[in-house]
Amino acid sequence: MDKHDIKNEKFKISVIVPCYNTEKYLPKCVDSILDQTYTNLELILVDDGSKDNTTAICDSYAVKDGRVRVIHKVNGGASSARNVGLQAATGDYVAFADSDDWMVRQTFRYLLCLIAKYDADCAIGRTDMAYERNGVYYYKKIAKVPDKVSNSVEVTRSLFIYGSGMYNKLIKRSLFDGISFDEGVINEDEPMMLRLYLKMNTIAVAGIPTYFYRARENSVTRSRFSVKNLDFYYNTLQNVELIKKEKPQLLEYALARHYKAAAFCAAKLHFHLIGSEGSKHREIIKKDLRVNRKNILSNKVLPRSYKLLCFFCSFI
Repeated sequence: MDKHDIKNEKFKISVIVPCYNTEKYLPKCVDSILDQTYTNLELILVDDGSKDNTTAICDSYAVKDGRVRVIHKVNGGASSARNVGLQAATGDYVAFADSDDWMVRQTFRYLLCLIAKYDADCAIGRTDMAYERNGVYYYKKIAKVPDKVSNSVEVTRSLFIYGSGMYNKLIKRSLFDGISFDEGVINEDEPMMLRLYLKMNTIAVAGIPTYFYRARENSVTRSRFSVKNLDFYYNTLQNVELIKKEKPQLLEYALARHYKAAAFCAAKLHFHLIGSEGSKHREIIKKDLRVNRKNILSNKVLPRSYKLLCFFCSFI
């Protein structure tokens, strides 16, 4: 790929947006995608069994713009919606957006230029956070830094330190061959991104914000802790096993991420009485922390504060 290809919009981008009961926010998200300076794209809106006006909003955009495709399905969660969108995607590159977020107008053209410049498998944008408090949004803006190129090991290491969502990325469609999102779970982004990163050689990282993430008070990831949130713990356990096979040099980082998840979930289970099912999972996690106490203390990546929390949670 070169900049001439981008100028002539040779490559098609499939943008997949799972939609569920976000009538208040969806128009801003869709408008930010359809208004991109790079126009060779298809927008796949997957209506995941919405019960509000989201369904009608999706259909209205399909009437107004031929690039919009709408898929209506029975509610199955974000992972299920993303899988349906992937099956329908016809683009050379794939991007995901959450239906309550929005993008900078130059996002796709900028990320494609980075892919061309570095011959990359993926380009990662930066995210501005918009925090919601009592209906008012407060922005946490990030400073501009130089663009850079990275590799699979470096980006995977970063995933284990900071986590990784599906949004704010442009990824070669072919990398999704043979893999899909785990359905019926939350925190499904990290396992998928890990599998994708392990298939990549070169990753470009943008130095400027390209995506706005709306941190809503009632969103899935910010709602009250429940047994469902334990997917975070079990996903990191699954990731550890994958790293042992594919990138053993990153095992200490994968384990540090797992121990953080274990301590976080154990503490939440202790302070939120969730019944017998929660007690069962708490005992599993406490046993994990007790058995691995020496490994936790010797882990060079895990911060001291988390080591203390792991030790505390192994007893409570």
